[in-house]
Amino acid sequence: YYGLAEGSWKYFAKQWKVDYEWLKGRFKSKELMEAKGNTLSLWKHSVLDESNAKYNGGSPIKALICIGNGVSTVTETHKSKEALDKLDLVVFIDPYVNDSAVITTRNDNLFLLPAASQVETSGTVVNTGRSAQWRSKVVEPLYESRTDHEILFDFAKRMGFYNEFVAGMGKGDNFTWPEDATNEIARALKTIGMKGVTAERLKKQQENWHLFNSSSLKGRGVVEKEYYGLPWPCWSETHPGSPVLFNTSLPVSQGGMGFRANFGLEKNGVSLLAVEGSAPKGSKINGGYAEITGANIEALAGVTLTAEEKALVEGKNWKNDDSGILVKYALAAGLCPYGNAKAMTIVPSFTDPIPKHREPLHSFRPDLVAKYPAVKDKVNHFRVNVRYESEQMQQDWTKDYPINIVSGRIVEHMGTGTETRASKYLSELSGEMYGELHPTLAGKLGLNDNDMMWVYGTGGGKIKIKCKHSLRVDEHSVFLPQNFSGIWSGESLVNRYPAQTAPYGLGENSTQVTSYGFD
Repeated sequence: YYGLAEGSWKYFAKQWKVDYEWLKGRFKSKELMEAKGNTLSLWKHSVLDESNAKYNGGSPIKALICIGNGVSTVTETHKSKEALDKLDLVVFIDPYVNDSAVITTRNDNLFLLPAASQVETSGTVVNTGRSAQWRSKVVEPLYESRTDHEILFDFAKRMGFYNEFVAGMGKGDNFTWPEDATNEIARALKTIGMKGVTAERLKKQQENWHLFNSSSLKGRGVVEKEYYGLPWPCWSETHPGSPVLFNTSLPVSQGGMGFRANFGLEKNGVSLLAVEGSAPKGSKINGGYAEITGANIEALAGVTLTAEEKALVEGKNWKNDDSGILVKYALAAGLCPYGNAKAMTIVPSFTDPIPKHREPLHSFRPDLVAKYPAVKDKVNHFRVNVRYESEQMQQDWTKDYPINIVSGRIVEHMGTGTETRASKYLSELSGEMYGELHPTLAGKLGLNDNDMMWVYGTGGGKIKIKCKHSLRVDEHSVFLPQNFSGIWSGESLVNRYPAQTAPYGLGENSTQVTSYGFD
């Protein structure tokens, strides 16, 4: 939310209470410090393709630490396996055995660290509606499992930067976990308005769940001036939260706002600010305005700052003003701290400023490829050279791969299925991998319902699964669930799980055959 430029790093150095020069010294170079990092979908190509090393400080990625992430849901899992086999060190931190730890055939420097589950820890969780909720620990971590933060603290101690790691909460052990961590997030993440989402407020809400309306999120009684979860932006410790984004029917102080002024004031002579009459209810300015800064707060909010206040906000804006002065006066004037602009529906920095259809790289429709071709290849795209046009034009993919693969989730399982397939009851409902084929296509291929079939991907992977006749797919496609693992190209991997940890539900991983291609 803050970017990677020097100013952002200096801001966080201040929030974390560490020296910026020390922080910079953790990187091989300032250039690398400010460069975009790898992504979940592309990291393996920074391991396997030596030509990408120049974007990563001169060497391929050497180690991977994976904390509760479903690596095996990403396309070309067979390439992920190659990368895991090649790394010098692989560490998985998870309550369950991560599928990728079983997929790799390496036999050294592979560590599985059992992590505590959500009922064995306390702290905040946030939903996709931007609401936070405090949860309390039910039981102490069982067996050898440890909480995430204990594991990370030990890593920091062994690597020699524990004091710096926790300095934002308090030196040494002079902090309260997880309250101080929650408050550090609230203090630091001003760009999305986390200032008011404090541990104290969330714990008070937890104690008064019964006073909130489950539809409107409005509170009553001692929490009548709050929305449940304090959905961000929650601009201050007295702000109620904002349950509906871009709602101009409410004052900013009650959760209202317009669109953010984040792309300048004008483009090609046309104003990007909101038009007259388009502003949150009760706003001092009934139209558009720029983001709030120390330079414009007096003019926009109609206030006069004291000499002390001016000194505190000089050179600041709402995103980095630790004093809270800019937000305070903006809210008092009914102004949204991030400004009030028009919605951005044309994005000049995108390859397609106005979004348009691009045919998949390995489309089975060459006529649509000609009409809607892929974008040009990208150099150093998140530290990897990524093929788009060249991959699409490499060959006539329809000759060898005439059937379209559609992958997706099924209702019984979540993500990789690592957790849900460990449930006996969910595995009874859906316990084995399959591929859905339209009966017409299945007939052309000579496949009866429940026959076993091989599916081959454009990248070289293959899976052996059961054929399931279905009218839910068209006559040109096969649907593959993404939620299975434990079988690899027809071979069981059960023997690679630690004793008594293999899931009840096993199956081929569909991402072995899904194609190369990334956003």
